[in-house]
Amino acid sequence: MESLFDTINHLESESLQICSQVKSYLVSHREEFTNLFSLYNDAVLHTREVCNEVAAIIRLLSDRPIDAEMSEVLSKMKAKKEELKVKKELWVGWNHCGIEPEIRECEGSVEEW
Repeated sequence: MESLFDTINHLESESLQICSQVKSYLVSHREEFTNLFSLYNDAVLHTREVCNEVAAIIRLLSDRPIDAEMSEVLSKMKAKKEELKVKKELWVGWNHCGIEPEIRECEGSVEEW
C-alpha cells in the first residue's frame, strides 16, 4: 500500500514541477506570446473584412439588375441600328431611282389628310 502512496506522491511532485516549468516558460516568453496572439487577432479581423467584402461582391453578382438593364439597352440599340440600316438602304434606293421627291409629296399628303 505504501508503494502506491509513494508512486502517487512522486507523480504529484513531478506534475507540480512540470506545471512550474511551463509557467516559468510562459512568463519568460510573455512578450513573444503577446505578439503572436496580437498577430492572430489581426489575422482574424482581416479575414472577417475579406469575408464581408467577398459576400458583398457575391450579392452584387447574384442580384445582377444592371446586367438585365444593360442587356435591354443593348437590344434596343441593336434594333435601332438595324432600323437605321434599313432606312439608309431605302433612302439610297429611292435616291438612285429618283423617287424621293414623290415619296416626300406622299408624306405631305398623308399628313394633310
